[in-house]
Amino acid sequence: MKKIFMISLLLGFGLSFASAQNDLGKADDLGRIVLSPYVVSNANIPQFAEKVLNNKLQQIAAKNGVGGTAIEKRFVITANMMEMSKDFTATAPPMIALTVAPTIYIGDAITGTLYSSCDLDGVKGVGKNETQAYLNAIKNINVNNPAVVECINQGKQKIIEYYNSQIDFLLAEAESMVQCQQFDEAIVKLACVPEVCKDAYMKAYNKIGEVYQKKIDLEGDVLYNEAYAQW
Repeated sequence: MKKIFMISLLLGFGLSFASAQNDLGKADDLGRIVLSPYVVSNANIPQFAEKVLNNKLQQIAAKNGVGGTAIEKRFVITANMMEMSKDFTATAPPMIALTVAPTIYIGDAITGTLYSSCDLDGVKGVGKNETQAYLNAIKNINVNNPAVVECINQGKQKIIEYYNSQIDFLLAEAESMVQCQQFDEAIVKLACVPEVCKDAYMKAYNKIGEVYQKKIDLEGDVLYNEAYAQW
């Protein structure tokens, strides 16, 4: 059931980002694995908590070396929260003590493939009201939790396996873009292959050179023809 739930989240995420997959990020995010934090609006997360949870996911990604602005927002880290208990404290004034059990997921937002997940122990948040208690519970999620670290490592390994097994298809997609004179888009797709995928990375790196050469050759022909026409 959890796997089906996660696949639904990922597919929803993929559709929402379909028009923005090739947005350029920072130059130092090229050639490395980046997980994009995302909280699906129809998940089991109150709307008021989405931003705080997104920030926590960013912290987890950054702590484990997969933070940043993805060039292609394909691989995501997301979460679900299950409320376990809600009580009033024996204090004056009484406070609300809320316990939630987070589950972290890593996967492919385009295919809906779940790469890894981990169920964390319940985290408690205390506040003057339920909203504050819920937000404090999210803030208390331990980014150094060994289960989270293992989940990230498993996800990274699956992403490496994806690129190593799919590189020929990625090269073919890039070539199709070249045929449509979408040179920049092809270069971005190829530049997303992480350096850690050595063989796949070298194939993509060499292909980038070919694509760039075709790009400048075409641009040179256009400029020559314009100059010749004016002459």
